[in-house]
Amino acid sequence: MDRLTQLQDAIDSASVPMARMFTNSIYYVHEKSNMVQLDPDIPVLNPKVQADPPEVFQANLQELVTDLVKQAKEIDTLIEGLPGIERTEAEQNLQENASPIP
Repeated sequence: MDRLTQLQDAIDSASVPMARMFTNSIYYVHEKSNMVQLDPDIPVLNPKVQADPPEVFQANLQELVTDLVKQAKEIDTLIEGLPGIERTEAEQNLQENASPIP
């Protein structure tokens, strides 16, 4: 499989799950974060009942971030393996037909 096909497959297989993961992450932060008092004169009257404890929230947030970054880096690695525009078409074809990125 050539590099462009690998990249297209990676984007196709990651775009929907990555978008879903991103929206789920935003939902999680919105729903499970704890209320924080920003002004000493304005107390938090109704704290979120469903908020996770701070240590659980931070651990889950770190996992969500790690998953998103991992998928983005996999796509970046494939993009970096593509021939650059500073090369001729013949040089690009030679590199494209070289062994695919693992």
